[in-house]
Amino acid sequence: ISSSPLPSGPTQRRLSVSASIGGDTGLVSCVLPEELFTQILAERIQLSDCYRGVVFDSLETLFARNAAAALLCLLKAIGTREHIYVINVAQDYAAMKAQEKAKKEQEGKPIPS
Repeated sequence: ISSSPLPSGPTQRRLSVSASIGGDTGLVSCVLPEELFTQILAERIQLSDCYRGVVFDSLETLFARNAAAALLCLLKAIGTREHIYVINVAQDYAAMKAQEKAKKEQEGKPIPS
C-alpha cells in the first residue's frame, strides 16, 4: 500500500488576533478547501466598502496551497467583471538594478557606480 503525501501548503503559523476573538486557545493558520476560500472571498467582495472595487496586494496567503491556487480562487470569487487589472511588481531591487545595468551596457552608456 502506497500512501500519497498530503498536498503541501504554507507552514502553519500562529495567527495574531485579539484575545477576545481567539480566546486562550490561540489560532493557527491552515490551508482551506478551495471552495470555502472562494466563498469567503466572494462574500467579502460583496460588502458595501468594496462597491467601487478592491485591491489585493499579494497572492501569498496562509489559506491556499500556493499563489496559483490563490489566484484561481480569487478569479472564481470575482466572477465576470467588466474590468480586472493585474499589476505584478514582484521584482526585487537587486534584480531591477541588474536589469538597468545590463540595458545600459547593451546601449554602450557608462554605468555610474
